[in-house]
Amino acid sequence: MTDSYLFYKGRDIYAWLLNQPGSVEIKCIEMISSGVFGSMIVTLMVYYVEYKIQLKDAIHELINIQKKHVEQLNNLTYVSAFIDDENDIKRKTYLEYSENSLKLRGKERLEKQLNERKNLIKAKKRKILNSNSQRLFQFQHKYDKKYRELVWTSIPKEKKKSLWKKLIKMLICIMQ
Repeated sequence: MTDSYLFYKGRDIYAWLLNQPGSVEIKCIEMISSGVFGSMIVTLMVYYVEYKIQLKDAIHELINIQKKHVEQLNNLTYVSAFIDDENDIKRKTYLEYSENSLKLRGKERLEKQLNERKNLIKAKKRKILNSNSQRLFQFQHKYDKKYRELVWTSIPKEKKKSLWKKLIKMLICIMQ
C-alpha cells in the first residue's frame, strides 16, 4: 500500500495541511464536510420524494387491484354447489336458512334487551316477546323439507342401508 501513487498524494496533502495556519485547515474541513453533508441532504430529499411517489403509486395500484377483485366477486352469478339442482332448491334452502338465522339473532337480541330492563315484570316481557315472535320471527321451513328429499334421493341404496343400520344401532344403544 505504501508504494501506490494515491498514498504519496494523500501523504503530501496531509503534510501540506499540517504546515498551513489553523484557519486554512478549518476552511478545508468545512468545505469537505459541507460538500459531503450537503450532497447527503440533497440525496435524502430526492430519495424521500421518490419514496413518497412510489408509495402513492403502490397504494393506488393496490386499490385498483382490490376494486377489480370486488368487481369479479360481484359478477359471480353461479355457484358450483347448485349445478345439479333443477328447481333451485339448494339456493332457496340456503336463503331460507340465512333468513331464519337472521330472525333468530333478532329474537335473541330482543330477549337480551328485555332481560336488561329491570323495570318490566316477567309476564310483560313474555307478552312482548310472544307478540314480536308471532309478527317478526316466524321461521320458514318450506324448502328445508324439499332439500332433505333431494339429498335422500341422491344417496345410493347401499349407503342408505348402512345409514339405516347405524341409526338402528344408535337407537338400540340409547334405549338400553
